[in-house]
Amino acid sequence: MRGTGSSGSFQKQWEKTMADESQLTRPPLVTQNGDPLGIEPAAIDDQAAQIKALKAEIESLKESVAAVASTAKTLVGTSANVAMDDVEEILKRNVFASVGIAAFLGYLWGRIR
Repeated sequence: MRGTGSSGSFQKQWEKTMADESQLTRPPLVTQNGDPLGIEPAAIDDQAAQIKALKAEIESLKESVAAVASTAKTLVGTSANVAMDDVEEILKRNVFASVGIAAFLGYLWGRIR
């Protein structure tokens, strides 16, 4: 059987490889033509840290926006219900005017079509 006793040696080799990678230097950054970009690896590390911080900031903002949107949705729903109740009350108080307006709008609708 293949691999029966070799998993321990593979693990040791893997650990050795991972330890050696910490001492590797980055290759120079070049364009497609092979021209050097002139960007230092330390600058790339700084940019990577900035990108990581920006991603964390974006996640925080997403949560804030979700909370604001939820609150706004509740407020809009509440104000829409209040407005609907006000309109209903006005229509109940002025039944004849409401019927007249509805008839006029129906007439206009029929003339347009």
